[in-house]
Amino acid sequence: MIKQVALLKSKPGFSYEQFIRRYEEGHVVLVNEVFPYFAAYRRNYIVPRGTVSLDHIKSAHPLPSFDVITEFWFKDQAAMDALSRTSSETDAGERVSQDESEFLDQAGTVIVECEERVTPEHLLRPKPASAAGKPAIKYVALAKAKPGTSRDALISHYEDKHSRLGLELLRKDGESIFARYSRSYPKTNGTPNFEHLGYESQGVDFDVMSQFSFWTRDDFEAFRAMCADPEIGALLLVDEERFLDRQSITTFMVEEHESRY
Repeated sequence: MIKQVALLKSKPGFSYEQFIRRYEEGHVVLVNEVFPYFAAYRRNYIVPRGTVSLDHIKSAHPLPSFDVITEFWFKDQAAMDALSRTSSETDAGERVSQDESEFLDQAGTVIVECEERVTPEHLLRPKPASAAGKPAIKYVALAKAKPGTSRDALISHYEDKHSRLGLELLRKDGESIFARYSRSYPKTNGTPNFEHLGYESQGVDFDVMSQFSFWTRDDFEAFRAMCADPEIGALLLVDEERFLDRQSITTFMVEEHESRY
């Protein structure tokens, strides 16, 4: 599976609700029509005033400058190449770009290929009978590696130690507090070539994007309380200091929308 992430900015003049409606009811429909190549397609809208404060992090960063994190998954390279050919050899690319110009600040678009690691379902919290559909709460954390830490060392420590520590410490009724938990690491050579859509190659200002979902608000509040526990918070903090630039951590809520195939 190949994953790409697009960081997109709303054009001025759109409210949060208007932006979501224009994207979901207009652009998503067009993209799925002209590019039938995705294994999955997800939009994560940054919630206004949605900064998440965790006691052991105490992030003072404002919300990111972009308004939505869009994620695309392709089954293989052939599917991604097919999208690229369709974009450049038909009017599909022009149609998508024209539609984007009506509601996106295209100059702010950043697209990057990522290596994704997903915690298996059997290690996560089972869906409760009372939960309808997808998890109720989702938040995202962006962070840079600690200076001097290579990309390989960052991934190794996060996957082999920190993610496992979180699963061990953050539990409710004997089960993980997380409904979903994934980490996406931008590739150093992972900026796709989308010049035919009018995008310039740009990098991203983080080394890992972590995504955490919770079945219920009660689970989310229990998670925050665990992070505020002096013993648990200290263990998480000490381990984060081994591989992350903790001053770079930005945490915020998102509203998730997903296309089903």
